[in-house]
This record gives sequence, C-alpha cells and structure tokens, in this order.
Amino acid sequence: MIHRRRARGRKKAVELYQSNEMRAICGSIEKEVNSGKLAIRSDRDVFADVALRGQLISLLLSYSTPWLRLGLETVFGVILTDDITRDSGKSFRPKAILKRFILDRVLSDPFLSKKYTGGRRTKVLSGRFEKEYKMELRKHSLQRILLLVTFLDRAKIENVLETVPCLFSPKSKFKSSRDVIISICRDLLFREGNIFKHLSTMGLTVSYKQEPIDEFDYSVLNLAVDLRDGVRLARMTEIMTQDTSSSLIRKMRVPAVSRLQKLHNVNAALSALAAARVQNLDDIANHHVVDGHRPKVLKLLWCTIAHFQLPSIVDLDLLQQEIVNVRHANKSRQTLLRCVVNDDPSEQEAILEGPNSHIGGLLLEWCRVVCSCFGVPVRNFTTSFADGRVLCLLVHYYHPGMLKQSEILPTTRDLPNDVDLTEGRGEYDQALHNERRNSVLANKRILDLGGVPGMFPITNSVMVPEVKSTLLCVAYLCSRLMESSKEILATIAVQNFYR
Repeated sequence: MIHRRRARGRKKAVELYQSNEMRAICGSIEKEVNSGKLAIRSDRDVFADVALRGQLISLLLSYSTPWLRLGLETVFGVILTDDITRDSGKSFRPKAILKRFILDRVLSDPFLSKKYTGGRRTKVLSGRFEKEYKMELRKHSLQRILLLVTFLDRAKIENVLETVPCLFSPKSKFKSSRDVIISICRDLLFREGNIFKHLSTMGLTVSYKQEPIDEFDYSVLNLAVDLRDGVRLARMTEIMTQDTSSSLIRKMRVPAVSRLQKLHNVNAALSALAAARVQNLDDIANHHVVDGHRPKVLKLLWCTIAHFQLPSIVDLDLLQQEIVNVRHANKSRQTLLRCVVNDDPSEQEAILEGPNSHIGGLLLEWCRVVCSCFGVPVRNFTTSFADGRVLCLLVHYYHPGMLKQSEILPTTRDLPNDVDLTEGRGEYDQALHNERRNSVLANKRILDLGGVPGMFPITNSVMVPEVKSTLLCVAYLCSRLMESSKEILATIAVQNFYR
C-alpha cells in the first residue's frame, strides 16, 4: 500500500515537473544563474565552509520528510531507497538518507568533481582550477536549491501528496516558501534588494504558507474530550462528504481555546452535515458536543455512519440476490425446519429509523434466512444476537472449516421453558457462561476472517447488545462473507448432486 501510494505521488510529481510552466521556470533559473544575475557571494564557500553546509542542510530539512524526498527524487530523477546499509553494517534511516543525498548531490556534484579531478579522489585542486570548480559548484547548488523550493511550492499547491498535509515540519521555524527564499537571499546572495521582484520578472512566484490548521493532530483517543473543539468533527465531515478542497476546515478557529471558538467550529460542522442531508440531527445542538453530552455525541456519530457508511458497506442488489440464493440452496432444509422457525414478519422489532431502514431490514432478513437452516429464529438485532449463536452460525454457514457447528455451545434458548431457576440455577448460570463463550468464539473467528472491525461486545441474555453496534458489525460481516458466497453455493450444489 505504501509503495503504491508513493508510486502515484511520483507519477503526479513527474507530470507536474514536466509541465510547460515548470520547464519555463527551470529555463529561467538556469539562465539567470549562468549569467551571474543570481549568484552566491564569493566569500560563501559551499565546498569548504562546514557551518554554511550545515545551515543549508538544516534549511532543506525543515521540509517534512515525504515532501523533501519527493522533491529530490523528481528534480534529480532518482529513487531513494528506504534503507541504505554500508559495508560497515551501519544503517541509515530516511532523514539521514536525505541528509547524505543533499551533501552528495545538492551541495556537491559528482560530475563536476570528476571533470576537475579526473575521477581521482586524492587530487587536491588549486589555483585556477580550484576557483573555476568552486564557482561552478556555487552555481550548481543555487540552481538546485531554487528549483527544489519552487517545485515543492507548486507540488503542495497541487496537493501531489494527498496524505501528507504539512509541507514543512511542525518543529521548523520556516512555515512558507517565501521564508525559505528570504533566508537564502539573506545568507547567500549578493546584489539582491527585493528578491521576489527579481524572481517575478523570471515568471517565478511562490505562494504556499503553512497554517496552524495544517499541523493539527486529528487522532481521536477519547470521544468525550477530543470532539469538543469541533476541528476533528469538521475533518470527519470533509472526509465523509469527500470535500478535497478543505473548504470546511479553513473555517475553523485554531487553536480553539475559548468556548465561543468551539461553538463556532461545531456549528460549522453540524451545518455541513445538515447540508449533506444527514437525518435525525434536529435535536443535536453545538453546545451538546462542546459540553461532551454523551448520548447526543453518540447519536451524531451513529447518524453520520448510517448516512455515509452503511450504503457503501453493503451492496443492496447483491444482498437481495444473496438472500434468494441462500433460500434456493437450502430449500429442502428450510422445509424440514419450518415448524421450528417463526417467519412471521410482524414479530420483527423496529430496526433503524430514517432512510436507511431498508438496509437494516435486508440485513435482518439475510440473518434470518441463513440461521433458519439451523432452526434458529432471528427477530431483532438485540436479544437474538445476545447469546452469540447467530454470529457463529453466520460464519459457520460460509466457512464451516473455520467454525464448526459442534463448537457452538448450548444457551438459555435450549433450556426448558418450565425450568425452575431456584432449583436449576446452576444450569442457568452455565447457559449464560456458554453464551459468553459463544460471543468470544464468534469475535475470534471474525477477527481471523479479517475485514470486520472488532466492535461486537461480549454479551449474553442478561447483557444484551446495542442495536446500532450489532447492525454495523453485521453489515461489515455480510460484506466480507458475500465475497466467498459463490464458492460456498457451488460447493453446496455439488454436495446436493452426489447425495
């Protein structure tokens, strides 16, 4: 995944670098540097001044590692490996690799070195050759640095690396491309008053500036606290609505210190969700989120998930066809067990309010059809899933080798209706313990299956699961199991033919 993402970024970067605009900029920089109109002061020895080299390296390393890596790879036409191990066995990590590359290719040039030394490392330049070498090296370094800064500015504006929001490191003192160029002009160049006026005559302009919102940490560790400032909620809304322009996040007041700033941020996020037609948000106000009102916050998150995620998780056409296929493949078993299973739809409880109620109804119907093959009724997403048997049977139906039916333990459903809890308390407690073991078994097999978030709690008939978490878990499980339904149905057809 990381390699594919990098490959996409490199492709977009090369396309940008080879555009007509960037080619014109490259030609202008080369012309100005070669003519001496842009030049490093003669007293600034890029080759021998260790302090100056360290200063330039720190300047370039102020860019975040992914962006600097992309810029160096594009400008120099190379691919930097993740890890370089030398003959001594010493390993260099990404930042050290970039530093070494800057020393070898930006502040030095192996082609110039070979030109003036003939490839002999021990030869020391002196006299006229030394002056010519240092002059060409200054031109090379200045040209590469200006080209790198300009390209990274354009690449960030074009958002070449979508997953890396910060062009500059959060700890860097530089927060804009103009700051970098001002630093270069102040420390290196001569005969320059207003460097940007000079660059504008070349058609070279830089405009990117890193805002505090770009450095914001969007990770959520505690729902009761982390959503109160509204910034993370706004970012979640942008992701859900696929707003690539970051128009909502730019409205945030960061850092949100006062209550008024937090109320403004949350209100902007709620307005965006309402504009996206998320249902059942009328009773949720901005102060509920700012104050950490738990039921309201959970309702807000659930309504957002139900509106955006459920339709994308479950393909309704495939699910309807799957229900038909399962009924057809198990018609004989369903006929035998009809006396056991109650198929009366009037006994189904309310599943989900709003426009996505149809999805919940189809998912419940899918569970009922599969479990009817084993004589287990499914009437809702709460009490029917409490003993863990339904989830076990769903996994067993599609992957009988992964979860055998003999592993599913008896539950309170298997106890006689007239059992006396005062005398048979031990039997009842054992049934409750079996239900928890079934839940643990189902969660373990679902984890082995992969692709399903571990959101289903350990339950029994006393600790009944919540309908929304069960519905979301079943939606992911259904999507994952239907991937192998064709193979399972073909196996059943072959077995029925030879029986």
